[in-house]
Amino acid sequence: MKFIDKINPFHYIFSKQESTLIMGATFEKQGDKQTETREIGNEYKKADTEKYFRPSCRSILNDQKLDYKFFQPYYEKALDNIILPASLMNSPENTLVNYFSIIREAENLTGNQVGGCGTVGMAKIPFPIAYHFFTKDYQKKVPYTAYLMSFKGIGHTNLIKLNKLSVQNQSKTTRYFIELETIEGSPKDLTYFAYYYGYVTIKNENNMF
Repeated sequence: MKFIDKINPFHYIFSKQESTLIMGATFEKQGDKQTETREIGNEYKKADTEKYFRPSCRSILNDQKLDYKFFQPYYEKALDNIILPASLMNSPENTLVNYFSIIREAENLTGNQVGGCGTVGMAKIPFPIAYHFFTKDYQKKVPYTAYLMSFKGIGHTNLIKLNKLSVQNQSKTTRYFIELETIEGSPKDLTYFAYYYGYVTIKNENNMF
């Protein structure tokens, strides 16, 4: 996924291959690697067990306080008329934290994917705002309707990991590893936690990210 044209590109991918679009990003299923348990005497050797622990005890990172005063100017505004303040994207970290703070207040639960919590945050108002973090190139590839539907069934999103990665050249891009925790609806009229991880590429354009 890429962030907006004049206010900077944000490239957020799970896979380089064409695949399902989830939360505005290309989704790739995790491999079939299984936890391996071997008995050695009276001891058990376990590999890769950490990924099965629920990491939500961590404090969320998308913790910007965005109340109705932030969202009110965008309420019922046409998609093409939304202009975001440059202060939202004045550093790579701020771009990510602000984007996911906006998405945190968004939900796209449906009649077939409902949850016991009802309407969450600001309902669907945040989606067109978040969509304007992307470049025009991204918007040409992924129209707003497809972007919105990629959040189908998701009621809440937390950013729980954000680690900067090293780059091998002197390009204007910065890469991050991220992990997301979501609360999602289901046909069983209940909600569950799901976790996604991927990579984000932030590009510097005119001192904006």
